[in-house]
This record gives sequence, C-alpha cells and structure tokens, in this order.
Amino acid sequence: NPKFPGDLPVRCNNGVVVPDTDSCETPVCSAGGVAATVGTVNGSVPVQRLGWGSLVVIPGGCQGVNPRYSGDIVATCGVGGTVLDLTGCTGKPCAMGAVDVVVGRGSGSINVQAMAHGGMQVVADGCVAAGGTGFEGSLVMRCDATEVVADTSACLGKPCAVSTVDATLASTTTSVPSPALAHNTTATLEDFCSIVDSRFTGNLSVECFAGALIVDATACVGLPCAADVAGLVENGAGGCENIASGESCVPQCGFGFAAQGEITCTLGLVSSTATCAPMGCAEPPSFQMLAVDTSYRAAAGHSHCANTPHNDTCALKCKEGYSALSELHCTAGVFRLQGDAPHCVPVC
Repeated sequence: NPKFPGDLPVRCNNGVVVPDTDSCETPVCSAGGVAATVGTVNGSVPVQRLGWGSLVVIPGGCQGVNPRYSGDIVATCGVGGTVLDLTGCTGKPCAMGAVDVVVGRGSGSINVQAMAHGGMQVVADGCVAAGGTGFEGSLVMRCDATEVVADTSACLGKPCAVSTVDATLASTTTSVPSPALAHNTTATLEDFCSIVDSRFTGNLSVECFAGALIVDATACVGLPCAADVAGLVENGAGGCENIASGESCVPQCGFGFAAQGEITCTLGLVSSTATCAPMGCAEPPSFQMLAVDTSYRAAAGHSHCANTPHNDTCALKCKEGYSALSELHCTAGVFRLQGDAPHCVPVC
C-alpha cells in the first residue's frame, strides 16, 4: 500500500514465505484544505493533521462552504487520504414571504408559506397569477436551502383560434387573417405587406403567444425608386436609377457641373433637393489649352487664374513688352478667351 511507509521484511517458515507487516509504519494525513461541495457550492474545508483511522468533527463546517446550509462535517484519515463526510449538511429552511415568478413574458408575485429544505407547495392557478390570463396550470414552489424556486414546467400557454388581427404599416392599419396556432408558434402570410399598404412588399409573420396574436411586419420593405435624374435635375446625368426606400442618392452631373443636395426615396416616391451647379475653374489654363498662337506672344503660365469662380474672368497674362486685349472667362469649369484677336499687342 503506497500510503504505508517503511520496509517489508519476509521470513521463511517451513518452506513458506511469510511477510512481516509489523514493521510497516502507520500513515498520517497531512493538515490542509480538503475540497468539498455543499449543495451547488464548491469550497475547501481546513482539516488538521490526522493519524491513520482517526477522525475529527468540524463544527459548522457545512455553513463554512455554503452559508445556506447548516451542520457539521466529519473528516476521517483513511487509505485515500482525508475523506469528508457531508451527510450532516442540511439546507436551511425557507421563510414565509412573496416570491417573484416569471412565466412566459410576464411576471407576478406568489405568496408562499415557510418550508423546510426540500419541501414544496403547489399553488393552484399560479401560472395565471404570474404570467397572465393567457396561461393555465399550477406552480410548484420548492425550498432549496433558504431559496424558493418556482417550477413553471406545468404552465401552458393557451392556443389561438382562427381569427383576424390588425397589421399596421406606416400609418395604414388593415385586418389580416390568421390560421389556428398553438402557443409560441408562428405563421407566414406571404405577400401580405402590399395588402396592408401598397407601398410595401414582403411577408407578414403572425405569432401566437398565450392566446394572443402578434403581428411582425419587420420583413416588410418599402418600394424602391427609379429616379429620372435628367428629368429632376437640370444638367443631371444619371446615377440614381435604383434607390431603396429610406435611402438617398447623390446624382451624377454633366461635365463642368457639381452635385449639391440629394435625391431621396420614401416608399416608392421620389423627393429631391439636388441641383447640378456649374463648377469654377480650379486649374489655371495652359498655353496649349488656350490655343493661342505664339505670334500673339501670350505667356505660357497663368497660375494667377487658379480657382476662378464660374462666370468670372481672369486677366490674360502677356510677355514683357506686350499688353492684353483679351481676358479669360470661366464657364462651367472651362476657360475661354474673350475679346478681339490679337490677344497680346506690343506696348507703344
């Protein structure tokens, strides 16, 4: 036995080998914490050093592991080490009072009498008191070490008969049919969103819970919009052909124009704050861009004309010794020369 220290001598007696166990030392159990589970709580019980076969009673040891229990723990030193006897641990009783009980999606307060640990009380129609008139059945209240636990497994929700129920989409309310349904089951009404409100598409869902019908319209989607950008926005060039309901779109504009505002779709109807405004001339014109012949002696660089607003002008830059007869005009992002040729003339 690995628990017993010492050497084991053997002797021969008339041809028979006989072990001498008297020299084996008596084992001991070391002091320390021993794991214990009382009720549903895991803990550790401190135990003193024990000799082989001896025991010690730990007064109130049960409560030391789980405060909801009372009683003593007995520790014994044996072959397996220190062994705890937890049979003396008893759950404390439950006091009289009110207990909150949840049944289905409702809750209620149930009065119970004082009970010993492990005792129970049956509350007739307790399911109705806790969950409402849509439930039927009795509650079983059990005492588990000062805590009253409700057993709601006997509570049954009432079914729903064939009926109609109001469904609301946006500001429209319409009665829709529902088949007979068991408690906590659903039925899908295909393509009924458009029946409630023609501006929607999709399926309705009807749920039966505790005898009541509940409509779920979250799968209903507003009709999309196909915006005619060219017809809505002057100088518009498309880009908003398919807008989901509740979404907005920034249209595309023609060359030299920038979009401002949005086109919005609401349940298949289009509204717009969008415009296509003419752009200024952000980049200065190049000599080649102006198509100015070198004989006119116009300078190649016009950096001073950068960021010229739409419908504004910028002076033409000529080479030294020449003056400008023309000016640069910005129209929808494009510079154009204005004035009579030649554009640059010698200064007299």
